[in-house]
Amino acid sequence: MWLTQRLGRSREFLKTQSEILGAMKRFLEEKDLSKNKFGVFALAKTLLKKSERHEEQGETVLTALCVYRALELLLQERLSLYNLTPETPLTEEQKDAMRREIAKVVQKPEDQVQIHDKLGLFELTVLLIVRNDECVRRVFDQNRLKTLPLALQSRNSSLLIHGFDFPSENQTRHIKKCAEELLKDLRVRAQVELGSNTDRYFEKLDPSFLKL
Repeated sequence: MWLTQRLGRSREFLKTQSEILGAMKRFLEEKDLSKNKFGVFALAKTLLKKSERHEEQGETVLTALCVYRALELLLQERLSLYNLTPETPLTEEQKDAMRREIAKVVQKPEDQVQIHDKLGLFELTVLLIVRNDECVRRVFDQNRLKTLPLALQSRNSSLLIHGFDFPSENQTRHIKKCAEELLKDLRVRAQVELGSNTDRYFEKLDPSFLKL
């Protein structure tokens, strides 16, 4: 009886992991942020767990890379709620609103703020804020928003010059906290039901098809 129950739990666990992997793979193949919410959740969660494993190994740049990828994915998912992507052409009104917000954050004149054709992480966040996205506004208060450009600058520098200028642990922790809060919101909206100990399904999950 005991062995039968244990085997039953193992089968259920493996079945759930298989569903997680399947959802992630479908999302990576289809790139559909609007329909496969479970796939988005699973991929973001996997990236965050992967960052923790890199952190344990002292791999600072890889830790940061996983965290930033998770945040980027979650922001893009929020953007999809408004039928927008990072490449969607913006109206002049939207650009002006973003310039005003960015100018306040980076303390520059508005005419010195550039809005790129493809939005980066900071610009994605600002666009969602000017769209009055309640979740992003809650997660990125003024203090977090002001530190975001510095964290991104450090991350980009470390990647461009092959890890010479590492993102600090505080910067990475700051970004991870934001990603985790966005993930909680997505879990509710996607109605993800993996029980109270969700982490156990992702502890050793490192799919071969997940390329950073």
